[in-house]
Amino acid sequence: MTKVNSEILAKPRVLLSAYACEPNRGSEPGVGWNVALGMAQYAEVTVLTKANNKEVIVAALEKISGPKPEFIYYDLPNWVVWLKRKFSLVAVYYIAWQIFGRIAVRKRLSEFDLIHHVTFNGFQFPGFWLGVDCPVVLGPLGGGMVYPPAFIDSMIAGRRAEKMRSLAVKFFFYNPITRLLLRSADQVLAANQETADLLQGMIGSPVSVMLETAYQTDQVRKIPEKKVNESAEIRALWIGGLMARKAPQIAIEAVREVRKKGGRVTLDIVGSGELRKYLERTMEEGDQEWLTFEGQVPHQKINEFFSRADFLLFTSLRDTSGNVVLEAMANGLPVIVPDHQGVAQICSADHALMIPVESPNQLVGDFTRAVLKFANNPELRREMGKASQERLLEKWGWAAYCGKMDKVYRNCLSRDDRHRPSDA
Repeated sequence: MTKVNSEILAKPRVLLSAYACEPNRGSEPGVGWNVALGMAQYAEVTVLTKANNKEVIVAALEKISGPKPEFIYYDLPNWVVWLKRKFSLVAVYYIAWQIFGRIAVRKRLSEFDLIHHVTFNGFQFPGFWLGVDCPVVLGPLGGGMVYPPAFIDSMIAGRRAEKMRSLAVKFFFYNPITRLLLRSADQVLAANQETADLLQGMIGSPVSVMLETAYQTDQVRKIPEKKVNESAEIRALWIGGLMARKAPQIAIEAVREVRKKGGRVTLDIVGSGELRKYLERTMEEGDQEWLTFEGQVPHQKINEFFSRADFLLFTSLRDTSGNVVLEAMANGLPVIVPDHQGVAQICSADHALMIPVESPNQLVGDFTRAVLKFANNPELRREMGKASQERLLEKWGWAAYCGKMDKVYRNCLSRDDRHRPSDA
């Protein structure tokens, strides 16, 4: 029986394609950076990323000891970058960057045992790596989720855009180029079940689900127990971009109804966006006593809001996952979330009140009852907050993510004939 090349499996040479990759950032730039650092513990990692990230990456690497990735910096010509910024052609630029980035590194491709496309994580154009002479891993990919159809007509803004996006998902499902890129990969991972179901229909084989993001668990601090005054007001927290798909009005309506029922709850809204003026304009008499719009807050100050909150409200109706939920868990907060898409993978009933997504009236009603439940039960908040942090440390740290990804790499390499020595 042919044996797998043990040298490759011990320390494979991996090329990460990470268009978005930047230290000390959230969202996809943070994902690219943390995957690069974490996988350097398991493999000889080289990262292909944008050249405009170079300065901050070089500075960050100087502070790191131990295994760390190397970087290949590539950008399209300056006039193309100018066009991207002038006309907001990010998607077009990204596709061109993937194609020409592949061409730019073509002479080095023979150096690598495996290629992993990390960011952007949208399934619509998951890199341009077909035809390479080594295994390719894509993802975890997102983007297969759509805004729940029963909710679109109740949106306070962006209905047409959301309907167009839902049609675009269907378009890419049938797009032959997207299907070719996906089917050419040795392993496709999905960030949530909705995207996994879509991808499975496109490539005709099972797609594993794996969260696309994680948390730096070494930054998790022990949360001191709060003194519980059952007669005091409790603080709900909502954090995110004030945009239609995140449905911040659900949080406001739920807390408003709880207060009408006698619950003593305040709500801090942290973030900025197109809906802020609308939400402020539609405030009811007396709302200013309990509802505060904090605006955009520097990331380093976010923990101040977590530390004084009693629970997090997450209301997004279309999201790959939910980084803010991971941050709340790190800070020992219980959460109230919709029971769908990526956040349903993050959460469990041990630390979250998970609300079914069936109809607009049902959702607001169930969120209201969940807020009232937390308002009336400080012991429940305390126990679920403790379970929140425990679940994060067990399942959603970057070390756990990279351990899973290392297994993905090894599985791909172990079944790849291109890396098997010939029989004697």
